[in-house]
Amino acid sequence: MSTRSLPIYKPAPTVLDDVPPIAPHSDCTLCTHSAGKGKSCLGLDGEMGGLLVVDSFPSRAEMAARRPLLSPIGQRLRKLASTFDMPVAYAHALRCAPKYPSDTAVALAPALDECRVYLAHALQSVKPTKIIALGAPAIYALTGCAVTPATTRKGLAWLNLDHGWVPVHYCVSTA
Repeated sequence: MSTRSLPIYKPAPTVLDDVPPIAPHSDCTLCTHSAGKGKSCLGLDGEMGGLLVVDSFPSRAEMAARRPLLSPIGQRLRKLASTFDMPVAYAHALRCAPKYPSDTAVALAPALDECRVYLAHALQSVKPTKIIALGAPAIYALTGCAVTPATTRKGLAWLNLDHGWVPVHYCVSTA
């Protein structure tokens, strides 16, 4: 006699499902926000296997230095993260500085959708155990949800990645 059961819970598809991970490259021209040949796609920084901090997009200074989270607030965040008992890596949801930094997540959505292949590569490379999404564009890139983090208390989502379930905590952007 065989037993039958009904599936009680099936993970809902996410915006990261079926996104091919592609390594960032400096000649990317996937979207209108591309910084141009040789200047695009700011990569990962930090150690793999622990916390992944995903900021919305780099500043012009970060693009010039080719490192994420170099603003004064970003430096304070790096100092705080160095006290954690885990490796920390840093990345951006949009790999180039937007032409208009005041653009909202809705205005940046097409570029974030095109840049998601690089975010999928970051998630595959880092294999994070926790993720902090800084700002509405980063939250949108990871979850597909349009959220205003300044009005969202205890914002949390879960991603079902290859290595297991990973919490995504929402925070206000450093920009």
